[in-house]
Parts: sequence; structure tokens; C-alpha cells
Amino acid sequence: MSLVRRTVLSAWLLSAMLCMTAALHAAEAIVILSQDCPYVLLDSPQGQVLIKIIKGEHPKAGDTLSGKLERGFTELTNIRTNDTMQAWVDQVERSGSKALMRYRNYCP
Repeated sequence: MSLVRRTVLSAWLLSAMLCMTAALHAAEAIVILSQDCPYVLLDSPQGQVLIKIIKGEHPKAGDTLSGKLERGFTELTNIRTNDTMQAWVDQVERSGSKALMRYRNYCP
């Protein structure tokens, strides 16, 4: 294989790996519960996610949020309104019962 082909193949593989890494960190979730409370409960492929909205427009039930859904601070985008918000991902729970119980504690 020529040096040019190897270089092109290496560049293509590197860009494909970077795209896959970005796709793994970005996820979409649907808002399940959103009341007059800073916390929101989401349903995602990873399970139920409890977030606290720090700054930005509060989403409505049924909205789809896109962004990194791992514990810590994150920026999410509401697909319906295209608004971005700053949030704290409090809990990601496969079963969902703990996230729901914590939501009920924060938002009675």
C-alpha cells in the first residue's frame, strides 16, 4: 500500500473515530415529568435521568432534550424550541425507581 493511501486511510479512520466518540456522548431523552420545580425527569436509552435546570427555558413534558447525559454539568438543547439550557445531571438510573423517588423528594 502506498504512503498516500495509508495517509488517507489513517485520516479517514481518525475522523470516523472522533465522530463515533461524539455520538456516544450526545444522547436524546424525552421529558417525563416537568412541574414548577427546577428538577426534570427524563426517559433515555440509559434509563431515567434526573436533571436540575440551572439556566435556560424550562422544558415541557414530551419535549426531547439532546446533549451529554452523564453525571455533572452539561448543556442540553430542547429539540422542539431549539433553546439551550445549562443543567446538572443528578442521577442516571437504569431501573428508574430511584430517580423517580428522588424527583418526588425534590418536587412534592
